[in-house]
Amino acid sequence: SAMSVCAPSLTDDEIQAKATEPLTNVEVHLVEETWSKAASLGTETVGVLLFQHIFTLAPEALQLFSFKSDAQAGNIYESARLKSHGVKVVTTVGAAVGGLRNLDALVPVLEALALRHVSYGVQPPHFEVVGSALMMTLRDGLGEAFTPEVKLAWSKVWNIVATTMVSAMSVCAPSLTDDEIQAKATEPLTNVEVHLVEETWSKAASLGTETVGVLLFQHIFTLAPEALQLFSFKSDAQAGNIYESARLKSHGVKVVTTVGAAVGGLRN
Repeated sequence: SAMSVCAPSLTDDEIQAKATEPLTNVEVHLVEETWSKAASLGTETVGVLLFQHIFTLAPEALQLFSFKSDAQAGNIYESARLKSHGVKVVTTVGAAVGGLRNLDALVPVLEALALRHVSYGVQPPHFEVVGSALMMTLRDGLGEAFTPEVKLAWSKVWNIVATTMVSAMSVCAPSLTDDEIQAKATEPLTNVEVHLVEETWSKAASLGTETVGVLLFQHIFTLAPEALQLFSFKSDAQAGNIYESARLKSHGVKVVTTVGAAVGGLRN
């Protein structure tokens, strides 16, 4: 029954064992209630508390953050960049809490977040540290109201967040051979892969459309020099460096724009 949820019965070992079980409706409500209480301390305050706990548990984790250099200037917890990052983390936890009643919509958000963090050097074990730090932060914010039952409910939430993000990150593990890639290339795209393509295209395209187009033609004509004969700008080769040709550049821009349109259309 709902009342028995409040009985002070669970040990930390039992909580850990039950953390992989599905959330009950009562637990979702407990998480929503306790989050709204903890968040009332202020997003920035909660973010700073969270980072204090993270760096107490794992001082070396500071090296993963862009604000690490602010530690030299004195109190790292006064750093505007740390505070701003803390606000982002707390806002994400809030979004996860808000999404517990619709996990199908929450999962792609968490997968996208995970992929952004791979490039920062975040590893699966770091999630355990953040999970522990989150529990300590909730205990700070809730005091006596942070009961074992509340801790279990939050442990289940963190289990959803961490397992979703870690499995998305494992897509990036350097494990596939070229042969395996070729064999799997005909399989449907996953949500994680669509996001990977979007992220990496936006990074590659930041070189500039014309630059990418010229690079593409350089690779095409290195692989197949005779292909030059298919293009209207082939006569520009006599005038010197073909890759300086205005017509080649203009055609390259068209090709790259088409690739961009294909990337933009993957979700439809």
